[in-house]
Amino acid sequence: METLESLIRLFRFATKIPVHWIYKNKILLAEEPNQHDPLIETHRKIILSFPMKLSEYDKPDHRTTELNEAYFALPANGGLLVFGPMLLHRPTEEKIRLRLKGTNLPYGQLPTLRQYDYELAVTGDVQRYYYGYLAWNIFRKELLSFQTTIETDPIELPKPALADFPANDNVEQYVLEEKMMKAIRHGQPEIVKKALFHYQKPGFDGSHPNMKLLRAEKNRLISTATLAARAAIQGGLSEEQALQLKETYIQQSEKEMSFDPVRMLHLTLVIDFANQVNQKQTGTYSSLILRATHLIEENKTRNYLLSELAQELNLHPSYLSRLLKEETGMSFKRYLTHIRMETAKQMLQNPINSIMEISLYLGYGGQSHFTQVFRTETGLTPLQFRKQLLLHKKK
Repeated sequence: METLESLIRLFRFATKIPVHWIYKNKILLAEEPNQHDPLIETHRKIILSFPMKLSEYDKPDHRTTELNEAYFALPANGGLLVFGPMLLHRPTEEKIRLRLKGTNLPYGQLPTLRQYDYELAVTGDVQRYYYGYLAWNIFRKELLSFQTTIETDPIELPKPALADFPANDNVEQYVLEEKMMKAIRHGQPEIVKKALFHYQKPGFDGSHPNMKLLRAEKNRLISTATLAARAAIQGGLSEEQALQLKETYIQQSEKEMSFDPVRMLHLTLVIDFANQVNQKQTGTYSSLILRATHLIEENKTRNYLLSELAQELNLHPSYLSRLLKEETGMSFKRYLTHIRMETAKQMLQNPINSIMEISLYLGYGGQSHFTQVFRTETGLTPLQFRKQLLLHKKK
C-alpha cells in the first residue's frame, strides 16, 4: 500500500492530475489539488461510475464530460485508479463562468472554482493519451522503476560516500525516484549521483539492441525528463530553460539506434538538471530571496501582493521590498511582471493559446493591458512576438 500511495503522490506532483484509488466502490486513497473542490459531489459520481472489471492489460479507459473535463482509469492492486478531472481547455474567465453555470453552483462559488481550476492540469487529446500511457506503465512498474526485466550488471559509477542510498538491490525504487526528484529540486547533483549508483545496464551487445527494450528505455527517458523538468522549475529554473533542456535530451535520444547511448543520456540528464538548478540557486541570491522568488513564481497567475509575500516570510513589507531590490535589482512589482512576461513568451510559442487566454491566465484584466505591459517589456506586441517566432522557425 505504501508503494501505491507514494506512486500516486508522485504522479499527482508531476502532472497536476488528481488521482483516486477505488476499492470495493469506495475511494480509499486520493491525491487532489490543495484548493477545496467545489464540485466534489459531481466528481465523486463520475469517478465511481467507472467499471471495476478492467484487465491489467486493457488500455486506459478515457472519458470526457460536458463540464470541459476529462478522466481515465486503469486497474491497480485489486482496485481501480481514476485520474481526473483534467481540463480540456485552458481555464479562461469565460470558460470558468460556463462551468459554474453548467453545475448550478451559486455565483459566490466563482472564486473557489476559479482557484480550483488553476490547480488542475490542462490536457489536449494527445497529451491526455500520453499521460494514460505513462500511468499504465508506471503503475505496472515497467517505467520509472530504474531496473530491467533481464539479468543485469551494475553500471560503473562512483560508490556513494554516504549511506543515503545503500548499495543493494532491495532499495525501494519509488523512494529512489522521490529522492532523485527532491535532489534535482534542491540542486544537489552529488545526491543524484549516489542514486544513480543503483541504475543498471543490461548485459547484451549494444550493437544489436532488442528494439522493444530500446523503445522502452526511450520512453523511460521521456518520463524521467518530464519529472525532472517539473522538479527543476520548482527549484527555480525558468520554465523556458527547463523545457528546452528536456526537449534536447528527448530529441537526442530519438536519434540513437542502440541501447547504451540512450541509457547514458538517461543518466546524464538527471545530473544535468540538478547542476542547472544548483547554478541557479548558488548565484547571487540569499536563501531568503530565493524562497521569495519561488513564491512569486508560484503565484504569478493571480493578483499577488507584496503584503502577502511578506506575511508568508514573516517579514515587514518595506524590509522585504528593500532586500528584493538589493539582490534582484527589481522591485516586487517589477519582478512579478518579469516572471509573467517570461511565461507569456513561453505560452506564445504554442498557437493554441490565444492572446486573450494568456492575458487572463497571467492575471491581467484584459488583452489591452497585457499587450501594453508586454510591449513595454519586449518592445513588441504579443502578436508581433508570435509572428517573429514563426518566421524564425521557418528559417
